[in-house]
Amino acid sequence: MYDKIFKPKKIKLITGEVVEEKVSRTWLTWLIIILLIAFSVILTNFDFSALSRSGLFFQKLASMIPPNWAYFHKVLPPLLDTIKMSFFASLLGAILSVPFAILAANNILKNRFGNGIIRLIFMLARTLPTLVLALIATYIFGGSVAKFQY
Repeated sequence: MYDKIFKPKKIKLITGEVVEEKVSRTWLTWLIIILLIAFSVILTNFDFSALSRSGLFFQKLASMIPPNWAYFHKVLPPLLDTIKMSFFASLLGAILSVPFAILAANNILKNRFGNGIIRLIFMLARTLPTLVLALIATYIFGGSVAKFQY
């Protein structure tokens, strides 16, 4: 429909072949985005005065520079625990991914039941959000993290 309204420009090549250069649709995309934003502002009754309070963000950001290192000794152990958990989780995931990927392949594992079980495990792993898994892992393994108080 767009190409019927805005006719493509015909270009003749040196070989004598004629090609068409279609008109850009970028302006139409921007128009749709602007209309959607305007519609959402009207629909939600957005108050633009809220944007004027954004100076508080920069005040908080400025108060963080230079950082206060006085409580760094309290933050370091949980920080290192988090880094260790993420490293070992990545390592374990990389090691376990190869055999599970092989078992999930239809041409390797001919048993449909076993293949279905492996694919069910993959489906469950993709379904659970990462944050939920992180909360569960922190609850189970995070002894020093749970004792940390701000």
